Amino acid sequence: MLLPPMITYTSKFHLPHPHWGCYTRGMANCHFCKTEIPSGTVIGYASVCSACARPLKICLNCRFWDPGAYHECREGIDEPVIYKDVANFCDFFVLKEESHSAQQEARTLFDSLFNDES
Repeated sequence: MLLPPMITYTSKFHLPHPHWGCYTRGMANCHFCKTEIPSGTVIGYASVCSACARPLKICLNCRFWDPGAYHECREGIDEPVIYKDVANFCDFFVLKEESHSAQQEARTLFDSLFNDES
């Protein structure tokens, strides 16, 4: 009797497979300490922040996390993730990448709306 090949712990959580982890491409920060996550880092279940040692694969670091959405996720998940600050096995996880230049530009445009200097 032939059995299907087993997936070992290291191959499942440390290889950059789309369902098991994701790469950082742009500027991404840890939700807890705001430390920048180096570009090209593979984020998997066992990945932790180098500064605060908190998990990185959490809902609060995900692009799809939205407190106003159903189950607080913009993806169609079947079961809610109860603890948003604990590592989970969600297949939809994509690291939220932030651009400080875009945020700064938006802030400048917003401030210019209320500027009385003419």
